[in-house]
Amino acid sequence: MSSTAQMSTPDAADRHARFAGIAGLLVATKYVVSASMHFADGTLLRVLDAAEIGIMAIAILVVAPFIYWKIAKLPRHERGLYFGPDSFVVESMRSARKASWAITMISLFVLEFLSATQSQLPGEFFIQIAIAIIFASFSVSFLYLMRGDGGDA
Repeated sequence: MSSTAQMSTPDAADRHARFAGIAGLLVATKYVVSASMHFADGTLLRVLDAAEIGIMAIAILVVAPFIYWKIAKLPRHERGLYFGPDSFVVESMRSARKASWAITMISLFVLEFLSATQSQLPGEFFIQIAIAIIFASFSVSFLYLMRGDGGDA
């Protein structure tokens, strides 16, 4: 099935949720690129700056079509697949949020230690890494939960 129009609403919901997870990974990558800019100069700095813009443009292009689809095309009676409290997507987001919180807290302790030992690095670097960890851990957890094994084993 090549288009959303041919998919069932649950399949489209799963596909769009995966796109959101991928977009989260792209945002995490953007923050890693931003943090790496602290170590670059000259041509590499310009390349990283362009990469940062490109990554965010791709993230927007990944997310925008399914936001449009959900707003304009999704019948009101099927919106519960996305937004209902018992929907698989919402439950996966809750579980991913819990895993992400735990990973983020551990990472913040590590980053606090590193910031004390690596005083030559600006605080902005550690904030960018922390934000990247938040987005990456949530996205990876969410994509893992949304992987769709296809049945019981």
